[in-house]
Amino acid sequence: MHKLTKTDKIIITEFLNDSRTSIKDISKKFRISRTSISNRIKILEEKEIFGGYNIDFNPALVDLLSFTILIKTKKIPELNKLRELTRKISNIYRSHICIGPFNMHIKMYLKKMEDIHKIIKIIDEILKIEKYEYLINTQWTFFLRDYFNIGLKINKICGPYNSGFELIQKCNATELKILGLLTKNCRLSLVDISKIIKKPFSTVRYSLDRMKKEGIIEKFSVFIRSTKFDYNINHIRINTTKNNADIDKKIFEFCRKCNNVFVYHKTFGRWNYNLQVFSKTLEDTYEIAKRIQNEIFEIDKVDIFRLCEGYSQPVL
Repeated sequence: MHKLTKTDKIIITEFLNDSRTSIKDISKKFRISRTSISNRIKILEEKEIFGGYNIDFNPALVDLLSFTILIKTKKIPELNKLRELTRKISNIYRSHICIGPFNMHIKMYLKKMEDIHKIIKIIDEILKIEKYEYLINTQWTFFLRDYFNIGLKINKICGPYNSGFELIQKCNATELKILGLLTKNCRLSLVDISKIIKKPFSTVRYSLDRMKKEGIIEKFSVFIRSTKFDYNINHIRINTTKNNADIDKKIFEFCRKCNNVFVYHKTFGRWNYNLQVFSKTLEDTYEIAKRIQNEIFEIDKVDIFRLCEGYSQPVL
């Protein structure tokens, strides 16, 4: 288990909030030498705490739907099987072994609702499914926080974003190429992107600015393997007795005030909401779940699971 230094915690926090943040900017902001920051980033990569730099983007604006699939198999899959599954199904962008009512958590983008059943069939052939359920992510908000409570003055909301079914403005061919590169490594410089896609620097800069302004690119992020440094990324799924704007507001406000919640999802399926929580222990997450149930009486049921080892891959 890797013991995080304060510099590690600063880098992880900065990259979770915006992984395109430069070493120069972190150095200036926290008065840490560039060499020290660069060395710590290399260590975080070598220890596989950082599993890739990627983007959160609005799938509806590129004609995709966002799905979460929860699967229970006869036995917990081995890591090589999870890797094989992730590579075989190109629609998957994140997959995890998890602890809870299910033992696999998969996130993917699909063109059509009907495609989900084809994917389930492929997964069943590889891992033998006992049961599964899926959710469509319809709205989400990112909360940019001081995740380790180390005195950083960070509290910003990114969103809400809607997958909806009314598309605003789609990407052109150049923007799709840029998105594809950024899903592989969002820390690529504009100069490098310009060389790879053979477009002028000014075009790349304009396209990136437009995609951020239009909400196509929502956030630059990093794939974190929290189990390697003794923290938890957990999910709290919520069912409510009714579903309306008033309930949405109450749950959103709870998330805004709770420093541990870093992603709020409104979902369509068996569950109405899904909260992603960053906490030191699983018990901390159970405490958060208990608090939200006590504060919002319309909550009918909550379910908690912990993400363990996982993989990330580009999908565009």
